[in-house]
Formats: sequence, C-alpha cells, structure tokens
Amino acid sequence: MCRQERYTKQMKKALGVPDVARKHQPKYGLEVLKEFPELYKWLKELSRYRKLEDYIYISDYKKGEIRVKIFTKDHCYTIVAILPSEKRLEGYFGTYANCRKARAGEDWTRGSDLPDGEYKRETWERFIAAMVSYEMVKVVRNSPDEDEK
Repeated sequence: MCRQERYTKQMKKALGVPDVARKHQPKYGLEVLKEFPELYKWLKELSRYRKLEDYIYISDYKKGEIRVKIFTKDHCYTIVAILPSEKRLEGYFGTYANCRKARAGEDWTRGSDLPDGEYKRETWERFIAAMVSYEMVKVVRNSPDEDEK
C-alpha cells in the first residue's frame, strides 16, 4: 500500500467516512401514492420507463395530503395534492418551481408559483405545460437561418 492510500484510509477512519456509499432510505415510500390513484397514474405517465422510484421524491405525507418533488438539472418542482374531503369538496392541486442553486452573489434560490386549482386532470395538464415552458431556453440567432441563404 502506497503512502497516499494509507493517508486516505487514515483520514476516512478519523472522519468516520464509510468506504462504500449507503443507499438512501427515504422517509416515505411509493406505497403512500396508492391513496392518490390519479396522481400516481399522472406521475407514471411523466416518468421515464414509468419508473416512479427513480424520478420522484415524496417530501411530506399526511392522510389525504401529499407533497411530491420532481427534479430537473436546474429546477425542483413541488406538487401539493389534497384529496377531496368534507372540508374541501373539490380537493386541491398546487405546484411551484424553485431553482436548485442560488445565483452568484445571492444566498437564496429563486422560485415561482405555477398553476393550481382543483385536484383534477385539467390542473395537472396546466402544470405539465408550465413545467415544460419553465425549462425552455431562448434561441440565439447570430446567423441567418438555413432557409434564408
């Protein structure tokens, strides 16, 4: 074993750093989504290869209420869903977006409210459209288009 390897091993031992990464154990499993069959179906449609476990994170859950996060390279999208009940007859579906990192010189992350409304497919579709438009970037036109030559 070379000197660098011994030093690295000693430092890991001193800092209490394990040699292998541990698998993250989220507080809430996907089984809580079964209480929200519509949301479960919508999220499955959105997830690549329909693998929810790879693309969503459940950050909070109470009976009849859930908070789900979806991450992209630069943003985190939060979905708040409340099932219809005696208090809230139509249910609630709210969404918002946050940047995942602060801009230079800022110590906060920017965010925006996205569509909200009743817990139904129409509100979900408005959210998806808003999320796509949030991810779009402007096209720079420094030269004429191919067709203009």
